[in-house]
Amino acid sequence: MSLLLMLPITSLAYRLMPDLRFVQFPWRWLMVIGAAYAVFVVAVMPGFRGKSWVYAVLLAGLIAVCNLALQPRCDPEDTPFMIANLYHTGYGYMGTDEYVPAGGDNYEIKPDFPVFRLRGEGGGALPSGAQGTLLRWSTYRKQLAVESPQPVQLVLRLMNYPAWWVRVNRRQIMPQSDDPTGRMVIALPAGHSEVEVRFVRTPDRWLGDGISVVAFIFLCGFCYVEYQRRKR
Repeated sequence: MSLLLMLPITSLAYRLMPDLRFVQFPWRWLMVIGAAYAVFVVAVMPGFRGKSWVYAVLLAGLIAVCNLALQPRCDPEDTPFMIANLYHTGYGYMGTDEYVPAGGDNYEIKPDFPVFRLRGEGGGALPSGAQGTLLRWSTYRKQLAVESPQPVQLVLRLMNYPAWWVRVNRRQIMPQSDDPTGRMVIALPAGHSEVEVRFVRTPDRWLGDGISVVAFIFLCGFCYVEYQRRKR
């Protein structure tokens, strides 16, 4: 299937399923073919007699040579070191465009935006006396407390992905998206508000885990059957 998806004969599939060309360019299927090809090459090669550490050294050398010869060079600002430094500043980093939530735009986001910001209802001026307190800001959980004499909007430095679960005063609500950045906007009533934002597991992630578990069980069963066959 991977081989066919790289041939012109399957161009009709890319036209009928437009999302397919955004998920995988035709030549990216070489990654899948490469894994199968590696398995086949090892399977047909004869067994070698020798010490296991020799193979470990050869494997490490092969990885090093391929990394030096085939690894593409990235721009200085895209190196892991520079990305890590930018991440630790607390301002975050620009994500990949195709992974931005619907309605969001990476290029509209300013790097100096605070962790959260309050604004008036409908995006107007902030009421006098409104203030917010950050209680917790971790990767998968955010907690804030807001006091305001009038209804306000809480804008988080957080893209409004579907997996974020939001509760205001222990009641689940549906957040909105800021236009045009795509940041999460939470409408709060007048008075005291306790806000909790958590990253939860969506059905597609559970489905992926289930497929992985089934594949693992199948692999264990295959190994067991093969072991019993050789034993007999």
